Amino acid sequence: MKVHSNKNITYLKASGIFLMVLCHCRHGITLMNDFVYMFHMPLFFFVSGYCFKERYVQEPFKFVWQRIKGIWWPYIKWSLLFLALHNVFFDLNIYNGEYGYNGGVSSLYTYDDFLSRIESILVRMNGHEQLLGGYWFMKALLYGSIIGFVIIFVSARIKTFNRLTVSLSGGGSCAYCLFVAQS
Repeated sequence: MKVHSNKNITYLKASGIFLMVLCHCRHGITLMNDFVYMFHMPLFFFVSGYCFKERYVQEPFKFVWQRIKGIWWPYIKWSLLFLALHNVFFDLNIYNGEYGYNGGVSSLYTYDDFLSRIESILVRMNGHEQLLGGYWFMKALLYGSIIGFVIIFVSARIKTFNRLTVSLSGGGSCAYCLFVAQS
């Protein structure tokens, strides 16, 4: 099977990644950071929606399976691995009781802490370790893509499937995930 790639999409993804890294370095240019933060995360949602294959409208379970395999499973796998290594990281002083991500400090986990975190990771896609801070995006992308797909799927069934529907579903799911699902 031959895979066709769109260089413009590749450039958009590379630009988004570059701008994200640049702004996370916080060079003190707040005006630039404010400008870039307006669009760099929605850009990834747009690219994901642009790459949506319309054949999934006829195969909804395949779409959901692809999202589970491509977003949920890597999140679970790496979150559980880093959770298993939490106490090792604490002993190595990678995590400590004085400094932490966003001012949050860490401590050694008990057995009950591990069980609570495992449940949170598996069920809610929350509770990942500090070193996986950017993983909030995977939850937002999973929810956004499924919400967008449901809108596209329903609109295709009632014969209103068009690019406006795709754009509105992408914008709506992006807004939901970036502003509501982060809490």
